Amino acid sequence: MNLLPLVLTRLLALFFTMGAAPVEAQLEPPHVLIGQARSKGQPANPGTLIEAWDKQAKVGEATVVADGMYVLKVSKPRGRTITFTVGGISASETLATWSMGKIQRDFELSANDQLAGEVTASRIAQVMGTASVRAFAFDDAAKEGLFYDQRAAEYSTLTTLTPERPYLFLVSRDYSIALNGKIREFTCGNGNCWNQVVR
Repeated sequence: MNLLPLVLTRLLALFFTMGAAPVEAQLEPPHVLIGQARSKGQPANPGTLIEAWDKQAKVGEATVVADGMYVLKVSKPRGRTITFTVGGISASETLATWSMGKIQRDFELSANDQLAGEVTASRIAQVMGTASVRAFAFDDAAKEGLFYDQRAAEYSTLTTLTPERPYLFLVSRDYSIALNGKIREFTCGNGNCWNQVVR
C-alpha cells in the first residue's frame, strides 16, 4: 500500500492549520482616502507630510505628490473621529466613520500654515516639505553658528527660532509662509536660493 499520498495530505493539512490565524488577529484592510491637500488655499507642496490621528496615536501617513494630491491609508482607530495634519498643521476636516477596505475619493484637506508663538526649525521644515533644505543662525552669546537640516535632524543644533533674530534659509524652490501674521517669501532662482528672514 502506497502511504505517500496520505502522508502528504496530512502534512499539508497540518501546515495550513498551523499557518492559519484567527480572523480577529489578521490585519484589517485600511480605509483609503484619495484627494487634494491645500495650504493657504493653494495645493500643498510635493513631499509635504499628511498624517491621520486617533487622538495621540498616528493611524496613517502619506506624502503629497503633484498638485497637492495624496493617497492615505488609514488603519482602524480605537476611537471614532479621525483628525488630520498637513505638514504638521491641523486640517479643518475630520473623518467621523472609519470603514474597513473603503476607498474614498475627493477627500479634500485644508490647513492654514500660520505659524505663531514658539516656532521650531523642525516645524517649519514640516510645513515647507521638500522646499526646505536647511537653516542657519548665529548665536551671539556662544559665538557659534547653529544649523538645522531635516535630513540630519538628530545632529542639528538649531531648535527654536527666536523672534527678532535673523536666520538664513536655503530652499529648493520659491515658497511663502506666514510667520506671526506676516507672509515671508522665499525665492530660489539664478543660482541663489539663500534667503535671510527675521523671525
